[in-house]
Formats: sequence, C-alpha cells, structure tokens
Amino acid sequence: MIKLIDLINERKQVGTLYHFTKYGNMIDIINENFILKSIHGTLTQPYISFTRNKAMSSDTILDQVRIVIDGNLLSDRYKLEPHADAKAGYGRSSVDESEERVSMIRYPKGVDISKCLIRIDVKKPTNTGAAKDLDPEDEDFIEPPFMSKYLRLIDILKQKKIPYSIVEKHK
Repeated sequence: MIKLIDLINERKQVGTLYHFTKYGNMIDIINENFILKSIHGTLTQPYISFTRNKAMSSDTILDQVRIVIDGNLLSDRYKLEPHADAKAGYGRSSVDESEERVSMIRYPKGVDISKCLIRIDVKKPTNTGAAKDLDPEDEDFIEPPFMSKYLRLIDILKQKKIPYSIVEKHK
C-alpha cells in the first residue's frame, strides 16, 4: 500500500540527460565549478538545453564533449521545461519533446551540475568536420582541429580526477 508520504516525496523521473559543448567551453565549465551559463554569460539564449539524444548530430552544435547528467538529480534542484525545437530539425513536432531546458531568467546564476555529473565523454579530434563553421583566426582552429584545447581538457580531467572517457563518436 502506498503511503501519503511516499507520494509527496516522489520525484520527477527524468533519466539520463546530455549536454553537448566544445573543448574550450568544457574547460571553462570545469573552471567555473560545473556551473552552466548561457552563451558567453549573456542572455542571448535565455536557457540551458539538455537532450535525451545521446548521439546528437547537428551542423550547429559542436559535439566535441558530451556531459552525461543524472536528470533525476538535476530536476530535484531546477525546474526542467520540456521543449521540441522543430524549427532546428529536432523532434517530429511540438509533441515530441526530446529536449529539456532550464530558464536562465529563473536561474540567472546558472545551472550547477556538479552534483548531477555522471561522466564526461570527450570525442577524439579529427581532421574532418567540426571546424567548418569556425573562422581560421579563431584560437580553437588548429590542425588537426582543436588539438591544443583537447589536450588541455584531458590534462585537467586527469588532474582533477573527473570521470571521463575518450570516444571516437557519441553513440
């Protein structure tokens, strides 16, 4: 028999969520104690996005790093809002809510994922793709693309004993 107290204490069942970013941003996230903020600390995008799609593939989102997050723990601390970005080609319609968002307007200091972090999956750099949208003058653009930030990120993960894996691709 279910007790009333069990109903009150029941949490939202979100499951595993993922947040994709690039090597340099991951270094910044670690240096900021795992606080996710909107792009460059502004409200140009007034939300932080998470997805259930563990193999995200997009021309507009660099997937050099996949942060694996316990969505149940995250939802204990933040209000997650389901979202389907059909305009960007994600989801089949507004009813296919494969994305979760946290409003930066509601949480202007950012989203602390330090207690929700499962691991970080770092994609090995390649000589193809990923750099096509970057300006060759950008410090991230190195042949092979992003190698210096990749190596620095791996060093930081090792030094700080942060759980990580190196992958060929996200699957």
